[in-house]
Formats: sequence, structure tokens, C-alpha cells
Amino acid sequence: MTTLKVLFLCTGNSARSILAEAAMNHPAIGGGRFRAFSAGGHPKGQVNPFALECLETQHISTEGLRSKSWDDDGPDEAKRKAFRDTFIALRRRIERFASVPFDELSRLALQERLRDIGGQ
Repeated sequence: MTTLKVLFLCTGNSARSILAEAAMNHPAIGGGRFRAFSAGGHPKGQVNPFALECLETQHISTEGLRSKSWDDDGPDEAKRKAFRDTFIALRRRIERFASVPFDELSRLALQERLRDIGGQ
């Protein structure tokens, strides 16, 4: 089985990207198919204590989590690839969303459509 690397990016790397990294690395969520990392453009330098508390209440390991810069994640070519891959995934989701006919954009229809897109 191939393990795919996933990089979650955000500005401060203290909460959202940390939560995503920990969740993706949790066996019950990522199923061991992924190795997740996170980083930020302007890291806070510490993980938000509420993020750590949230993960702990969900029984997700917080071991090794730290707020780090995206400058710490390897050589430039690896960074370029991570950004390119992230953009491609985002673009696919945005294109799917943008393809929804306007008449289907009611709140309930939109929620259902987003669930469908998120599962693909």
C-alpha cells in the first residue's frame, strides 16, 4: 500500500492546519494511508491550547505537534510540488462547485451537493 503525503497550510499553523494534520494521521480517520504535515507562512510558534484540548478530547495524539514555518518542509522543489498538488485539489473542488446550476444553490441543495463533492 502506498502512503501519500499531505501538507496542510495556513497562516499561523497553530490551529486549523494542526487539527487537520493530527486528524489525517489518526489511524481511524486517515487509515494509515496518509502521512500528514502542516506548516504556516507566519507560524505563531506554539500550538493553540484549545486545538490540543480538542484533539485530546477526540482521543487523537498530540505528540510531536508544533507550530512550524513552511520554510521548514524540505527543498524548494518539494515545496513547489506541495503547492501545485494543493492547488490542483482545490481547483477540482472549486470547479465542481462552480458547475452546480444556480437553481440548485438553495441552502439545502447546496449542502447536499457539497457533501457529494466532499466525498469524491
